[in-house]
Amino acid sequence: MQYIDQGNAISMKSVQVRRLQKKNSLFYQQSFLETEEFSHRYEKNIEELKIFKDDPNLNEFKEHFKFRNGKFYEQLEQIIKVESCLKDFAKGYEKYGFVISESGILH
Repeated sequence: MQYIDQGNAISMKSVQVRRLQKKNSLFYQQSFLETEEFSHRYEKNIEELKIFKDDPNLNEFKEHFKFRNGKFYEQLEQIIKVESCLKDFAKGYEKYGFVISESGILH
């Protein structure tokens, strides 16, 4: 098992299986988040984070890391449901607040 950033990331890459998928599509993101494999792998990686190996004193806080990671995952699911992807969520400033256009400022 290899991590994308050489050991301390939650995301993993599979060396044996390489498939090209359109990751920006709503279908891909929803289907990927709904798979059981993603959920199990995601939670499992908290146990394997390199930070726990580098600093054994953090092991007593592992439950809190799991809690915070769970909250992150819940928030990520909500963002994907509403905005379809993190990229669209990050562009929220284009829809909300003050938008400057050629015809003036919209609110």
